[in-house]
Amino acid sequence: LNVTTQKKYNPYLLELAGVFDYNRVFSKREVKQYSYGGAISRVIDNSFTLISINTVIYSSYHKPDDTNEDDPFYQFKWLKKEIRNSIRMKLPVWIVGHIPPGTETYGYTQLWHAKYVKSYLSIVQHPRLGRHIAAQIFGHVHAEEIRTMENAPEGAGPIFTIGSISPVYYNNPSFRAIEYDGAR
Repeated sequence: LNVTTQKKYNPYLLELAGVFDYNRVFSKREVKQYSYGGAISRVIDNSFTLISINTVIYSSYHKPDDTNEDDPFYQFKWLKKEIRNSIRMKLPVWIVGHIPPGTETYGYTQLWHAKYVKSYLSIVQHPRLGRHIAAQIFGHVHAEEIRTMENAPEGAGPIFTIGSISPVYYNNPSFRAIEYDGAR
């Protein structure tokens, strides 16, 4: 995925957003959000805000190397704005993405470039913003894990990594259904 921060949309993401639009998965606002950088936010049943971020761009293995960008697609700036909007609406936030920040479970290598981990943690561990994040949910590592942040503010939820339906890494294929109680 080429990072096209200075452009109005990313050609690859625009094509994908078109499929989501055609199948009525995304609203027009979400099509526009996704076409730019691969992220969307949506309020679910007036109970919480689901924020889906594009974590592929932070990967240590992302090609082409775009680490010259401090905030690819201005996603960190956008994430802070979306969390603040949720706080104003008095809604907790769930953040979802593919690749989690931190260390890879099998090879113990860093999954994201260090500067992106630092930027992300400055948001999710922020005393005002982080306590409104009820959960962070990621995949990629092919393992069921519950992670906590070392400097998580009071009230911040855990990081869940979800197993895979593929047995590629000798894991037991699995999936997880998550229910949310609006009472928190």
